[in-house]
Order: sequence, then structure tokens, then C-alpha cells
Amino acid sequence: MAECVIKIEQSERENHNTQKDIRAQRYMAVWGFVMAYAAIGTLGVATVGLVWIKATLDETREAVRAADDAVTVTREIGEAQTRAYLAVKSIRWLCKPGEADFIRAECVIENFGQTPAFKCWVEFQVTAVISPVGKISFETAVSALQPVPKMPGGSNSVHVKGDEIPIRAECKTQLGILDLIKGRSAVIFLRGWATYEDIFGREHRLDFCEHFDAVCVEKGFAFLRTPGQNKMT
Repeated sequence: MAECVIKIEQSERENHNTQKDIRAQRYMAVWGFVMAYAAIGTLGVATVGLVWIKATLDETREAVRAADDAVTVTREIGEAQTRAYLAVKSIRWLCKPGEADFIRAECVIENFGQTPAFKCWVEFQVTAVISPVGKISFETAVSALQPVPKMPGGSNSVHVKGDEIPIRAECKTQLGILDLIKGRSAVIFLRGWATYEDIFGREHRLDFCEHFDAVCVEKGFAFLRTPGQNKMT
């Protein structure tokens, strides 16, 4: 009888312990789910934080780039307002077509900028394009032009604001050149280029070209600017 009572008590004790273990396991499972959801939530918050940080960095980068662009534009405007500018002030005949067996002209380049132009080199050339077979179109005459070469003895100097650089050139031709121009069989080009540096050390170039053709003779123009041949940097 006593043994039966002891076995019953042991069985009840074992059931009680088993129930406690089951409850503990359930609690652990619940807490495991809670921790998993908490980890997922933490990951979501971290992801949102990273996205926000990236957006902030992108905006900061754009702001810095915009500031740099504004500084660059301001600097370029300041330099453009103060740099040297070489341009053609005048071109004139020294010996007009038909007056002799040559043509001579003078070109005056002036520094219209606010600061000196350094390492100035100017070239000027008078070119007569004559058709051997009759009339020549203006476009054909322009296409026949060759680049103006750099000749020995050109100007290589410094010129402050208002300085003028006169340069002369002549072209061997014939006394009847004026009749050829009137008959649209010849065109005279007065052209050249200038290179120089500004106070910021940047190189610039001026290309210029004017012409004397039948239109100039008919309308009394000294010269006309040649389309597409005048550039400035």
C-alpha cells in the first residue's frame, strides 16, 4: 500500500514538472517570436535611417556642387569683366586696287579690355583671289583661302588697355584688278589673326576677315565683314 502511494506521488511530481517544462518552452517560443519581430523592426528602422542619411548626404552634395558652380560662375564673370580683349579697330587702304601693281593695307588691333594682354602675336595678310576663267562666286573665293601663316618678325609684346597694334600687309597684283573685281572675277580679302594671354594666364585668339568685292565697289563700301570668318575666344 505504501509503495502505491509513493508511486502515485512520484507520477504526480513528474507530471507537474512536465507541465512546467511545457509552459517554459511556450514562454521561450513566444519570446523568440517577440525578439524576431523586434529584430525585424530594428532592421526596418535602421534601413529608414540609412535611406534618410543617404538622402541628406545627396542633398548636401548637391548644395556643395551648386555652391561650387556659383563660385565658378562668379569667377568667370569677374574674369570676363577684367580680362584683355584684342579686337580690330580699323582696316584701311594704303594703296587701293587699281592704283598700282600691288595692294597695300593697314590693320589696327586694339586692346579694349581692362587689363594688359601678354605675349601678343598679330598676323595680317592681303589676298587677291582671281578667277582665270571668268566670274567667280563669293563662296568659291572664300573656299580658296589658305590659313594665314605665322611669319618671322611678328609682334610678340605686352599691350595695356587702349594700346594699338598697327600692322601692314601688301599683295602683288595688276593694274586691271579693279576691273576684275567689278566684273566679279576677283575678290580681295584682308584677314589675319592675333593670339595673346590675359592676366589669368589663359590663351585667347582673334580671327578676322573682311573683303572687297563688286558689292563694295557698287555701294561705296570700304570693306565688308566676311561671314563665318570672324571669331574671338
